[in-house]
Formats: sequence, C-alpha cells, structure tokens
Amino acid sequence: MISLEELYEIIETLKKSEKRYIKLLCSTQDLKSASKLMDLAENSLNVNEFRELFEKTTEFKQPDIETLYNQILKSERGFYSQTIGGFRLRDDIQNLNILFQKAQYKQCQKMLKSTKDDAYKLEEFNYILELITIEIKLINRFYKLDEIKEIELKLLNEQKHIIEKEMRLSECYSLYSKARQTNNLKSEPEKINAASALLSSPLLHNQHDFYSIKAEFLILCATLICADYNTAANIEKTALKAIDLCKDHLFLPVEMPRQALDVHYKLIQYYIKNKQFEKAHYFTQLIPHIFGNKQEHGIDISYKQKSYYAALNLLLLTYSDINVDEQTIIHSVNELINGNFLGFEDKSTLIYSLIVYYMYNQNFLEAKKLIEKHTSFFKEDDKKDFLNELRLLDLITSIELADFSNAKTTVNLLKKVNHNFNEHTQLFLNHFNILMNDSKDFFDKSKYTEIYSTLKKLSPVTIDFSTFNLTAYTAYKTDIGKLIHLVKA
Repeated sequence: MISLEELYEIIETLKKSEKRYIKLLCSTQDLKSASKLMDLAENSLNVNEFRELFEKTTEFKQPDIETLYNQILKSERGFYSQTIGGFRLRDDIQNLNILFQKAQYKQCQKMLKSTKDDAYKLEEFNYILELITIEIKLINRFYKLDEIKEIELKLLNEQKHIIEKEMRLSECYSLYSKARQTNNLKSEPEKINAASALLSSPLLHNQHDFYSIKAEFLILCATLICADYNTAANIEKTALKAIDLCKDHLFLPVEMPRQALDVHYKLIQYYIKNKQFEKAHYFTQLIPHIFGNKQEHGIDISYKQKSYYAALNLLLLTYSDINVDEQTIIHSVNELINGNFLGFEDKSTLIYSLIVYYMYNQNFLEAKKLIEKHTSFFKEDDKKDFLNELRLLDLITSIELADFSNAKTTVNLLKKVNHNFNEHTQLFLNHFNILMNDSKDFFDKSKYTEIYSTLKKLSPVTIDFSTFNLTAYTAYKTDIGKLIHLVKA
C-alpha cells in the first residue's frame, strides 16, 4: 500500500513539464480525483501540510493515492520513452538552459529559434512548451518594457494553442492504445463491440480538429486496427491515406516507426487476402525502405521490420504465383525464429506461417519437425491458445505421416482443452475422432466426401492467415487436386 509520504516524495521529484504531462494524461483518462490530488500536493508547503489537507477533506480515499502513484510511474515511462527527434531536442533544451545561466543571451536566442523550428517540424509539443518558457525569460533581456507585455501575451497565446494540440494528441494516443487492446479481448463479440465503440468516437469524425499530423496518423492507425472487427472501415483507403501522410511528412515513419510498419503490414495483408498480389508485392518491397536512410531506431524496431518483411514474403510465396526467391525467404524466416530478438507475436506468426507453407506444399515431414522443435515455446499459460492451434496442425501431420498413436493422443488432448475453435474446426475434429476407429479410413478418400461438402458450405476456400484451410485440406483428401493448387485457386 502506497503511503501519503511516498506519494508526496515522488511528486516533489517531478519537473514542471513532467507534472503537466501527468495531468494531461489524467484528464484524457477521466482520472479527476487523481488530478485534484496532484494539485493538493503541489499547493502544500510540505508533507505535513499535505497530510493535514488530505485528512480534512472527504473527497479523497486510499485508492486515489494508489491511482495517482501508478499514473505517475506510467506517465514517466511515456514521458521519457522519447522519439529520436525528442532525444535531440532534450539535449538542445539543456544547452539552452546552460547558455541562459551563463548569460549568453544572444547565442541562446539564436539557438532557441532553430530548436523551436525543429520542435514544430517534429510536432514535439511538450518541448515547444519548455522552449516558450525559456523564450519568456529571454524577452526581458532584449525588449523595452512596453514591448515586453505585447510579446509576452503573444507567447502565452501560443502556449495555450500548443496545450490544445498536446491535449488532442494525447486523446488520439489514448484511442490508439485502446484499439490495440481490442486484440487482447478473449471473445469475438467483445472485440466487435469494442471496435464499434471506438469507431463511433467523435475523434474519428471531426477530422478538422486533429490539430496535428501525428494525431491524424494515430487515428488512421486506430481505425485500421478496428477494421479487423468492423467491415464498415475501409482498410485500403485508410491505409493508403496513412502511407501518403508518411510520404508527405518524412518525420512520421522515423518518429513513429512501429505504427508506420503496422500500416504497411495491414495493407499488404489486405491485398494478399483479396488476391491483389502485384500490389501486395509492390508494397512489400517498400518495407526495408520505410525509414529511408535514417536507420536511427532501436533493435526492436529493426527486427520487427525484418520480421514483417520475411512474413509478408512468405505469405506471397504461399498464396501467390509471384516470382519470389523461395530459398532466401525460408532461410530468412528460419534465421529469425531461431534467434532471440523477436517478441512472441512476431515469432509465433512466422512459425505458424512456415508450418502452414510446408503443409500446403504437402511437405508434412518438415512441418512436423518444426512443430516438434517449437512446441515448448508455446507451453506457458499465456500462449496456450496458440498451442492448441499448433496441436491441430500436429494432428494433421501425424495422420499424413501415419503416426496414429500421436494422432490419437492429440485428438484426445484437443477434446479436453477448453479452446474456442470455430464451427468448421469442431466439425473437422469430430470427423477425425470417428476415423480413429480404423486407421485405414484416414487414407480412404470416400471418408472425406461428406465432411468436405459440409465444410465447403460453411467456409469456402479463402485466404485466412490465422487458420489452416480445412476446406482445401478435405478437398485434397477427396483427391480433387494438390493441396497448394486448391489453396491458390
């Protein structure tokens, strides 16, 4: 439990700009009590007065102390997880303060102008506010008294305008963050409801109120995430608009690299799903060049860029007849999944996609080796949903390789686990359970005719990256054609 003394102590360590940033986030998240408690601490001369004022009012409770303390820690992480431009501006502001303290006012004024221009170009509003504070201190050194009031008023109006922009940008960041969280919801109805609620936000419909390029870009990114669960959102139009923003404002992909990568990734996936392979190939080749010559981001972004490029090329190799270098792509994917730099989402996507690629090409032995090699990676509690999808692939490869003992074990395991398989997967598993009575039935194409017909009605052969195409597989088992041809048809 956090004490009042601990809360006051951490507030005392904060700079003015940090306090403003925390209050800004509190206001966007409707944490009114936390914001008021922050004011109470700021207006107290010492911790004893803070305690006395706290105990006098009935407005605050112990949970408010916890909320504000946690919000401060969260806000500090956000405040100091600066962009590349932000780091440079921070250094420049420190130099400006040194010049001012050393009474080097002319040099300070000259440097302030160029730094402020850079801050405006990068839309680093928090730093612009700090620069305005320095500028207000400087005017006393260069202007007459009657001029000072006019210039000071102008700067205060500028400050007000920047605070409005910063507030709107924080709201857009908050909306974007909530959109990302929809992916973590368990059920499809929850995701659909959350996406619909976000897409109805006034922020998405009052485009003239964005106030900044970054804010507009974040709204487009949030819309793209929600588009997975709401068909009303136009993926192609939204993604192309976001990409055009990156082209017109080159600081965007450098300052917001993760979002820039995600926008391209989402658009290319859309093109592949809709069999617009030439467009998908064109945009895939842009992935290594998104940041131009400014490769100043960290290793996590560098590997995400490599991961996306490899994953998209692998999808093109799997689903299209575009001429891509199979050997290079497979080598690149294996290198990434065998390394230690990818996060769970990127690594699991590559593993799953490579297994599916081998299976569609009827190379069940290579698929089986991959499954056995990487199964342990998914055995933690938070990865078990993916593990069950992997077990489905393990079941199919076991049948194809006549490993009936493992197939029986896997079927029984899948029956026991509480996994939310879709309807056609459940039907497929039930059918396999029946075939378990006689292993010869697995190679009797007549045994698959009925299940193929049922699955075809439920789920026609379409491109779906998240699941193995059971309709195409049962068609292959009835001897209609090669599995890869059925998937590409």
